[in-house]
Amino acid sequence: MMLETFDVDFDVQLADASAVVAAAWAEGWTIPARMTVSQWADKYRQIAQGAGAEPGEWRTSRTPYLREIMDALSEHTRVTDVTFKKSAQIGATEVGINWVGYVIDRGLDSMIVAQPVKDLARSWSVSKFEPAVAIMPTLQAKLESDNTFEKQFPGGTLWTIWVNSSKQLRQRTARFVFHDEYDESPTDIGGQGSAAEQLAARAMSYGDRAKRYRACTPTVAGASQIDDDFQDGDRRYYRVRCPECGAHQVLKPDNLHPQGFFACTAHGCEIREHHREAMLRERSACPDCGEVPLRVIHAQEGKGRLVFADVCCRTVIDPPAPDGAFWEPTNPEAPRSHQSYHIWAAYSPEGIGDSWKAIADKRAAAEKNPDKLAGFTNLVLGEVYEGERKTQNAEDVKSLAEPGVHAGVVPEAGLILTAGVDLAHDRFEVQVVAWGRGQRGRVVEYAILDGDPSKPDGYAELDRYLQGVWHNVHGRPMHIRAVAIDGGNWTEMAAKFVQSKVASSGRDRMIQVDRGYRTQALYLIRGRAEHKSERAVYRPSKTEVNDRDKTLARSVGVWGVGTSVLKHIIYGWLSSAILAKEAADKDGEPDPIDARMIRFPGGRGEEYDPLKPDPGALEPKYFEGLVVEYFDEAAKKWIRPKGSYNEPLDTLVYALWAAYAPAVKIDAMREAQFKALEAALLPDPQDLFSQPAHDSRETSTPAKPASAPPRAAPKRGGVVDGDWNIG
Repeated sequence: MMLETFDVDFDVQLADASAVVAAAWAEGWTIPARMTVSQWADKYRQIAQGAGAEPGEWRTSRTPYLREIMDALSEHTRVTDVTFKKSAQIGATEVGINWVGYVIDRGLDSMIVAQPVKDLARSWSVSKFEPAVAIMPTLQAKLESDNTFEKQFPGGTLWTIWVNSSKQLRQRTARFVFHDEYDESPTDIGGQGSAAEQLAARAMSYGDRAKRYRACTPTVAGASQIDDDFQDGDRRYYRVRCPECGAHQVLKPDNLHPQGFFACTAHGCEIREHHREAMLRERSACPDCGEVPLRVIHAQEGKGRLVFADVCCRTVIDPPAPDGAFWEPTNPEAPRSHQSYHIWAAYSPEGIGDSWKAIADKRAAAEKNPDKLAGFTNLVLGEVYEGERKTQNAEDVKSLAEPGVHAGVVPEAGLILTAGVDLAHDRFEVQVVAWGRGQRGRVVEYAILDGDPSKPDGYAELDRYLQGVWHNVHGRPMHIRAVAIDGGNWTEMAAKFVQSKVASSGRDRMIQVDRGYRTQALYLIRGRAEHKSERAVYRPSKTEVNDRDKTLARSVGVWGVGTSVLKHIIYGWLSSAILAKEAADKDGEPDPIDARMIRFPGGRGEEYDPLKPDPGALEPKYFEGLVVEYFDEAAKKWIRPKGSYNEPLDTLVYALWAAYAPAVKIDAMREAQFKALEAALLPDPQDLFSQPAHDSRETSTPAKPASAPPRAAPKRGGVVDGDWNIG
């Protein structure tokens, strides 16, 4: 058999194995050149057909106001939080996509993209991110998996999650977080805090190397998370130059003429639509480092004058006016690590957004039709909307307090006690209310107790208080029949406390009262959202309290509170009482106090003295907290101003809920039941030799108790001193 021969060219140069290894080793240890997110986008980003108004290569110069926002997210900056409050279709999502691509391409670390619900999470991944990656082969090659919600890449993992489920936030640690549609995210998940708080915890271990980007069109004033974040940041606005006089200014809606041009804020020059592109053009980059300088607040002088500095590779203090548009911060109190931005539809480039004339026409239409005003304010102006609101005045409500009626003493008409409990990180706030015929309530006491709700032994003081004994004006002992506890961020520990006392939430335990024992029901509760709040009491859900993969609520039970319904009831009671009082005062008639549905102790009826507070009266802080919330008619939701104290309202809601709960059912009590309670709590009919019954409305100082009840005197906050009882 003949073997076939081949000519071999021995002149072929083979690769030097040692050189290949050395080159690979050197490349692996070479630090990548510094690059900003906008530089990466201009070099690599492609916009897929159908994924944007202008498919093809990304150009930051087309939307120059996005450059600084993107660059703040670059790995080398000291910024940890970037907030973008904006109108619709202004480019916020594209900033997020560019940032995700930048992180993956450079292999920086793991990242979370958070959407409010699963459908939006899927839509973002399938409709926005994946089409962008598909036309960037270099980036696509770095993705090691093709899962819609989880994609590995060299350096980390990209998770796309939905934040209405606490399970999505567990067991994930990421250095970078992109929180899209921020205002649509829940403010409480599983009793463990807001979505934003839980997402921040996912990046906590990275310290100041973590970065969080939150973007959204704002919603309702007082309830907009993106607006709150914007206010906390340095509040940057995009300043443009007038093409006529050169004065820098922020484009303001009030300066937009109905014919579609702006009036210059400096000299009244007419700024026309055709000037738009030139005005948006950003200032020149630094000739040394090639980056656009960042304007920061250097100092604040007298009369609030801000001294600025321009920072890039060098720092220029009190710099001259830039030659183009730029972002300028306005909040000197903000941390340097939090840059927040606001921009609206007038800044969008020609050909992408509405013309100025179209914006002016939309404004005119919204002014004529109030139903369009909220949408115009949110989607076009990028601002929160404040509609008609149901409010109460704290001073008016405080005027309802009754002199001669003392905190800690149960009025004669009070037949059943309930308590509402709210938890804070270092205390328990408790409101005790007495209920009687006609579902009428009397606030008996407001107590603030020291305690740590995060620890099993932190509930001891609360437990002693709830087992306490109160006395009515006739000296008869009374106990709290039903307790409603909102665990809040400590729901799991609160559930364990309830479980340690009763078999399940809503069941009774025995407590000692005077010389005998009485039943007390303990309820673990949670408020329901407005659109799910159609009645007061909801039976326990089986998926409310989560302890990793276990569900403690299946054995304890979390009852639902129709919070909105009960707040409307309470505010209605307050309104009726105030109107009746005003009408009586106007007509010179006695105030119809007995007709009130809710009543408050007024103690000695003196002016409040913070140095010597009346222990028988509720402090002004109580009434302020009782009416701090308001109902926004347009948004159909209750708004709690950021940072406000609302525990008096919450605990009154819970005490009212406890009165409607199965253990009491004050709305369904029969005449025979009321008579039985009155027989036990009211004195026997008087004869000529009996002493008159003690009337709390006729005394200026309550009597000391015959024996101190086993409950703690509230010390923190001082809204009432629990040492006063009647024996």
